[in-house]
Amino acid sequence: MNRLRCNKYAGAPAVLLCVMVTLVVVRLVFVRWCALNLDPYLHEEDTALYAKATAAVEEMVGSAELETFTPPAPQDHGAPVYDFVTVAFYTPNYRDRAERLMASCREWKVPCTVLPVSDPVPALYPHFHWVFFKPFFFRAALRRFGVPCFFVDVDFEFVGSPAALFGTANRDPALELSVRNFSDGFDTATGSVWLAYNGRVLAFLARWAAMMTFTTNRVGADDQVLDIMLERHNDERLVAAWLPADFWAPWWDEEPAVVARAVLLHDRGKEPHGDKCRSLVVEPPMSFVEKALAA
Repeated sequence: MNRLRCNKYAGAPAVLLCVMVTLVVVRLVFVRWCALNLDPYLHEEDTALYAKATAAVEEMVGSAELETFTPPAPQDHGAPVYDFVTVAFYTPNYRDRAERLMASCREWKVPCTVLPVSDPVPALYPHFHWVFFKPFFFRAALRRFGVPCFFVDVDFEFVGSPAALFGTANRDPALELSVRNFSDGFDTATGSVWLAYNGRVLAFLARWAAMMTFTTNRVGADDQVLDIMLERHNDERLVAAWLPADFWAPWWDEEPAVVARAVLLHDRGKEPHGDKCRSLVVEPPMSFVEKALAA
């Protein structure tokens, strides 16, 4: 019996050794992933990064070859239905989404421009999370086009007309920002953002972009930083309004009744997935933002 008991546990050291080796390998893989995907200076307050990112994105947006659809003028020669342009950026692997968005703009006669961009952005750290650049792109595009812009992620498509909300005959002329919100507090989604073109909006975007350059925000969620901006740092007091809850239908809810009420559909046919990581974002001291903007 004792011999049997010993044989029963004879393999325990080997199992323990395998577990320890596995843990070491997992740790090495994790460290390697961090080295490849996170900025090696993640915890340094690099206030010069804002100026560097601004210059790189301005160059990219300013030199991009635009693909544009402009609706025909009204037959009665009256005012155009829209005075803004829908803008989306896409990397090479999202070319099919850009074509789908443009096709939907033509169908619903919505002015639209898509801009090809590289991934990663040249002259910047190669492993930033892509959403780090969103406020930089918004600002650069507004400056290039000089008109209000309705920014949408390239995996959106129009399934209805936005004229009732953003048409020149219906939109509040004072409106400066409109974005989707998912709760009674601040839980914005920056997949669709309407922005006016004026100095107040450009200043707001500059501070949002500067906040994105602070430590772990460089791999964080841009919409969570926008929440902080709107809740506690809307110094310009932008005239803002939430997009209606049924304005766009997300990929996880393609019920016919939901889509029938929607103007935008988000990534039709996409498999549901978990929410992006929202634990990295921190609110930087305003002294950092001021230094970044002055750099």
